[in-house]
Amino acid sequence: MAYLNEIISGVIVTLIVTFLIFFGTKIINFFKKLFTELNGKAEVRKEISQLINKANDEIKKGVKSYITEDSPNNLFIVRALFNSTARKYGVPIEKLNSLVEICEDVIKEINDDDLLVKTEKEARMENVVRNIKELQNLSDVPKVADTTAEKNNAETERIESESENDGLKV
Repeated sequence: MAYLNEIISGVIVTLIVTFLIFFGTKIINFFKKLFTELNGKAEVRKEISQLINKANDEIKKGVKSYITEDSPNNLFIVRALFNSTARKYGVPIEKLNSLVEICEDVIKEINDDDLLVKTEKEARMENVVRNIKELQNLSDVPKVADTTAEKNNAETERIESESENDGLKV
């Protein structure tokens, strides 16, 4: 009889250990996959953020060379800079900095430029302020490439939904 109790105890312990190992590995794999998925989503967001920052920097360079000069303002050109850069980097226009924010950055760069004398800095900053006011008053120019913004939004949503649709399967 004692021998039978040892066999039953051994079988029960074996079943419990097998059960713990099986479900333990499932739980561990679940958390590994969860961590990997969350890390992947963060990387996608980081990549999109980096593209937006690159696009903003490129727009700032283009606007700076255009808006600091004493040239006639053309809203079409400024919008074309925004649209072209958004297309190039595949980001939605709505996620880019506004023209006012870009001009604020341009003013800061002019102010921080040690190679310019004070009068030149003031003249360039006044040109930027005057030009941005003129551009804000031009509202009758039709928007360029509304479909580009929609296309870029759709692409960003597709990337984000792909990272969300990689659901956990245990």
